[in-house]
Amino acid sequence: MTFKEWVSNKFEAFKKSKFYAKSKETTKKIAIKLGIILLILLAVYLLFLLVKPYLIQFLHNHPWINAVYEHIVMQITKKTYLGLFYASFFGAIFFITIPVELIIIYYISLGYNIIIIGLITTVASVLGLFVNYLIGLMLGKKIMKWILKDTYDKIKVWNDKYGGFFIFAGSFLPSPIEIACVIFGTTKYSIKKFFIYSTLGRILKTVALFFLADWLLTKVIPFFTHIF
Repeated sequence: MTFKEWVSNKFEAFKKSKFYAKSKETTKKIAIKLGIILLILLAVYLLFLLVKPYLIQFLHNHPWINAVYEHIVMQITKKTYLGLFYASFFGAIFFITIPVELIIIYYISLGYNIIIIGLITTVASVLGLFVNYLIGLMLGKKIMKWILKDTYDKIKVWNDKYGGFFIFAGSFLPSPIEIACVIFGTTKYSIKKFFIYSTLGRILKTVALFFLADWLLTKVIPFFTHIF
């Protein structure tokens, strides 16, 4: 018997085992329930788009709120550092979501100081992610447990064990970290650890983008611009 055949036999035996069937079923249930959560959050996002015209009308009817809104839009339009803060903060909220990578690359291309860009985007985007966490915290354990049932406890254990790595990796790499932060809030993940890992991830992202900026601006972005 060759090594390949031996591995194949072992794998087939594993697939027929009770452990494999049970783990497969458990994974399927978790995937379905997480899918339900994502659909609920997507529904919130679509609801935001639906009520957006009414929100704009509300702003027009309340001058001081509208003044704040116009101030934010003006700062973003003028590409100021304050505009960078606003774009990074609101872009990190799960029902708005503007990729922070695009914001950083854009400001680097304008010749702004990379250290200041890094400081502003890190602070602003981490605060934006924390808003998602607070939304999850307000949703609370009862609602999430009603959706997930027994799976909630398993997710909480998983978050407590591996949440730091996921937050760090999600803050560094392109990922749906904004939505994930809502789930971290519902499980009451350590706020201190949340800030530490998300801040480290965002700092590393800024450093990586600084070194990749020239390549992205001269090779990647023109390539996709040409295609679309």
